[in-house]
Amino acid sequence: MLEEEYEKQIEEMIPCYEDLKYDYQQDRLVELLREIQEVYGYIPDDVQQRVCQEFGIKEVVIKSLLKYYPSLHAVKRHIITLCVGPRCSARGCGKVADAVREELRVIRENKAGLVFAVRTQNCMKQCTKGPNLKIDDRLYSGVKPEEVGKILGEYLR
Repeated sequence: MLEEEYEKQIEEMIPCYEDLKYDYQQDRLVELLREIQEVYGYIPDDVQQRVCQEFGIKEVVIKSLLKYYPSLHAVKRHIITLCVGPRCSARGCGKVADAVREELRVIRENKAGLVFAVRTQNCMKQCTKGPNLKIDDRLYSGVKPEEVGKILGEYLR
Protein backbone atom coordinates (compact mmCIF):
# COMPACT_ATOMS: atom_id res chain seq x y z
CA MET A 1 0.00 0.00 0.00
CA LEU A 2 2.80 2.41 0.88
CA GLU A 3 4.50 1.58 -2.42
CA GLU A 4 1.31 2.54 -4.30
CA GLU A 5 1.27 5.88 -2.50
CA TYR A 6 4.90 6.49 -3.48
CA GLU A 7 4.13 5.58 -7.07
CA LYS A 8 1.22 8.03 -7.13
CA GLN A 9 3.49 10.83 -5.87
CA ILE A 10 6.04 10.03 -8.59
CA GLU A 11 3.24 10.07 -11.19
CA GLU A 12 2.27 13.56 -10.05
CA MET A 13 5.88 14.72 -10.02
CA ILE A 14 6.93 13.64 -13.54
CA PRO A 15 4.81 16.17 -15.51
CA CYS A 16 6.39 19.04 -13.56
CA TYR A 17 9.70 18.16 -15.21
CA GLU A 18 8.49 17.72 -18.80
CA ASP A 19 11.01 20.35 -19.91
CA LEU A 20 13.79 17.80 -19.31
CA LYS A 21 12.61 15.91 -22.40
CA TYR A 22 13.39 18.83 -24.66
CA ASP A 23 15.94 20.90 -22.77
CA TYR A 24 18.21 18.86 -20.50
CA GLN A 25 19.39 20.88 -17.54
CA GLN A 26 21.41 19.16 -14.86
CA ASP A 27 20.06 21.35 -12.07
CA ARG A 28 16.47 20.42 -13.01
CA LEU A 29 17.37 16.72 -12.98
CA VAL A 30 18.97 17.11 -9.55
CA GLU A 31 15.77 18.83 -8.34
CA LEU A 32 13.74 15.87 -9.57
CA LEU A 33 16.10 13.38 -7.91
CA ARG A 34 15.85 15.28 -4.64
CA GLU A 35 12.06 15.22 -4.79
CA ILE A 36 12.13 11.48 -5.42
CA GLN A 37 14.44 11.06 -2.45
CA GLU A 38 12.00 12.99 -0.27
CA VAL A 39 9.33 10.42 -1.14
CA TYR A 40 11.36 7.21 -0.73
CA GLY A 41 14.17 8.34 1.56
CA TYR A 42 16.56 7.35 -1.25
CA ILE A 43 16.44 6.94 -5.04
CA PRO A 44 15.57 3.31 -5.89
CA ASP A 45 17.04 1.65 -8.98
CA ASP A 46 13.65 1.09 -10.62
CA VAL A 47 12.77 4.78 -10.23
CA GLN A 48 16.17 5.76 -11.66
CA GLN A 49 15.41 3.60 -14.70
CA ARG A 50 11.97 5.14 -15.03
CA VAL A 51 13.42 8.66 -15.02
CA CYS A 52 15.86 7.59 -17.73
CA GLN A 53 13.03 6.22 -19.88
CA GLU A 54 10.68 9.16 -19.28
CA PHE A 55 13.22 11.82 -20.17
CA GLY A 56 15.60 10.01 -22.52
CA ILE A 57 18.52 10.30 -20.12
CA LYS A 58 21.31 7.73 -19.98
CA GLU A 59 21.63 5.77 -16.74
CA VAL A 60 25.27 6.77 -16.45
CA VAL A 61 24.17 10.42 -16.06
CA ILE A 62 22.05 9.62 -13.01
CA LYS A 63 24.74 7.33 -11.54
CA SER A 64 27.28 10.13 -11.97
CA LEU A 65 25.01 12.64 -10.25
CA LEU A 66 24.49 10.23 -7.35
CA LYS A 67 28.25 10.06 -6.90
CA TYR A 68 28.81 13.79 -7.40
CA TYR A 69 26.11 14.99 -4.99
CA PRO A 70 26.67 13.49 -1.52
CA SER A 71 23.14 14.46 -0.47
CA LEU A 72 21.64 12.06 -3.04
CA HIS A 73 21.46 8.40 -2.03
CA ALA A 74 20.88 5.32 -4.15
CA VAL A 75 20.48 3.10 -1.09
CA LYS A 76 18.19 3.36 1.90
CA ARG A 77 19.88 5.23 4.73
CA HIS A 78 18.97 5.05 8.37
CA ILE A 79 20.23 7.77 10.67
CA ILE A 80 21.35 6.55 14.09
CA THR A 81 21.63 9.33 16.66
CA LEU A 82 23.32 8.58 19.96
CA CYS A 83 22.73 10.82 22.96
CA VAL A 84 26.03 11.84 24.55
CA GLY A 85 24.65 14.30 27.09
CA PRO A 86 25.97 14.18 30.65
CA ARG A 87 23.21 11.97 32.06
CA CYS A 88 23.31 9.46 29.19
CA SER A 89 27.10 9.42 29.49
CA ALA A 90 26.80 8.64 33.20
CA ARG A 91 24.38 5.83 32.35
CA GLY A 92 26.63 4.09 29.84
CA CYS A 93 26.14 5.66 26.42
CA GLY A 94 29.83 4.93 25.68
CA LYS A 95 29.18 1.18 25.92
CA VAL A 96 26.08 1.57 23.74
CA ALA A 97 28.16 3.47 21.17
CA ASP A 98 30.75 0.66 21.19
CA ALA A 99 27.98 -1.89 20.66
CA VAL A 100 26.58 0.16 17.75
CA ARG A 101 30.03 0.32 16.15
CA GLU A 102 30.50 -3.44 16.51
CA GLU A 103 27.04 -4.27 15.14
CA LEU A 104 27.56 -1.96 12.16
CA ARG A 105 30.88 -3.66 11.43
CA VAL A 106 29.10 -7.03 11.35
CA ILE A 107 26.26 -5.63 9.20
CA ARG A 108 28.71 -4.14 6.68
CA GLU A 109 30.44 -7.50 6.36
CA ASN A 110 27.18 -9.36 5.71
CA LYS A 111 24.73 -6.93 4.10
CA ALA A 112 25.26 -4.82 1.01
CA GLY A 113 23.00 -1.96 -0.03
CA LEU A 114 21.89 -0.83 3.42
CA VAL A 115 23.56 2.19 4.93
CA PHE A 116 23.52 3.48 8.46
CA ALA A 117 24.85 6.92 9.27
CA VAL A 118 25.82 7.55 12.88
CA ARG A 119 25.86 10.88 14.61
CA THR A 120 25.76 12.16 18.16
CA GLN A 121 23.55 14.67 19.87
CA ASN A 122 24.37 16.41 23.13
CA CYS A 123 20.95 15.82 24.70
CA MET A 124 17.67 14.30 23.52
CA LYS A 125 15.73 15.70 26.50
CA GLN A 126 14.94 12.19 27.76
CA CYS A 127 17.49 12.30 30.57
CA THR A 128 15.60 10.12 33.05
CA LYS A 129 15.33 7.32 30.48
CA GLY A 130 18.95 7.22 29.20
CA PRO A 131 21.01 6.06 27.54
CA ASN A 132 19.03 7.04 24.46
CA LEU A 133 19.38 6.02 20.84
CA LYS A 134 17.28 7.27 17.95
CA ILE A 135 17.01 5.61 14.54
CA ASP A 136 15.38 7.85 11.98
CA ASP A 137 12.46 9.23 14.03
CA ARG A 138 12.08 6.37 16.50
CA LEU A 139 13.49 6.84 20.00
CA TYR A 140 14.82 3.93 22.05
CA SER A 141 15.32 4.72 25.74
CA GLY A 142 17.19 2.83 28.43
CA VAL A 143 19.20 1.01 25.79
CA LYS A 144 21.59 -1.67 26.98
CA PRO A 145 24.60 -2.67 24.84
CA GLU A 146 23.25 -6.21 24.47
CA GLU A 147 20.00 -4.85 22.95
CA VAL A 148 21.69 -2.95 20.12
CA GLY A 149 21.88 -5.97 17.78
CA LYS A 150 18.15 -6.64 18.13
CA ILE A 151 17.28 -2.95 17.62
CA LEU A 152 19.39 -2.62 14.46
CA GLY A 153 18.04 -5.97 13.25
CA GLU A 154 14.59 -4.37 12.96
CA TYR A 155 15.97 -2.17 10.17
CA LEU A 156 17.49 -5.00 8.16
CA ARG A 157 14.22 -6.45 6.93
